Amino acid sequence: MSPGAPGQGGMHVRLDLHEAIDFARELQRDASKIRDIFAQRLDGVATLLQAEVRSTAPVYTGELANGIQLRPAQVLQTGPSIAIRASVFTTVPHGVIMEEGRAPGRWPPFAPIHRWVELKVRRGQMDVSWTGIRDEARAIRSAAFVIQRKIGQKGIDPRKFFEKAAGRLDPLFQQQMQEAADAAAALIERPS
Repeated sequence: MSPGAPGQGGMHVRLDLHEAIDFARELQRDASKIRDIFAQRLDGVATLLQAEVRSTAPVYTGELANGIQLRPAQVLQTGPSIAIRASVFTTVPHGVIMEEGRAPGRWPPFAPIHRWVELKVRRGQMDVSWTGIRDEARAIRSAAFVIQRKIGQKGIDPRKFFEKAAGRLDPLFQQQMQEAADAAAALIERPS
């Protein structure tokens, strides 16, 4: 930017964009390398996040922990905007309920609760003799019904295992993104 001759009653300013245009060309030339730098760092953090969420997910049947999946980094472009996104998510229907909780008022599905009670009894982690029913299969069914009813009446507190895992890894995420930005800047600043 440099001052020029005064114009009609005001100051004239000329903006020299040659350096900005050169910088834009450098960015364009290195755009795919820069995207790769960020995507690689993001994938590393996402892989660690998946492991962290799996290790802290409530484990009853193992289905929830096994249902924590990773979608590797993808470059998404909408017009001039570019985003790089990696996702850690659950494919298990009750995963969202375990994360966010469940308000009272609606009964949950019976089958997953029945399966959970059945597994707990088989592992010796639950005693269903309190039902007063001698037939184990019927006692399990009765216990599952009682649990289903209680969840319907009282709801379920949120576990926030995704949120907690993301919070624990946020400093690492920030560090990795800063290192990616530094690597991208070094790539751009290198002599042509």
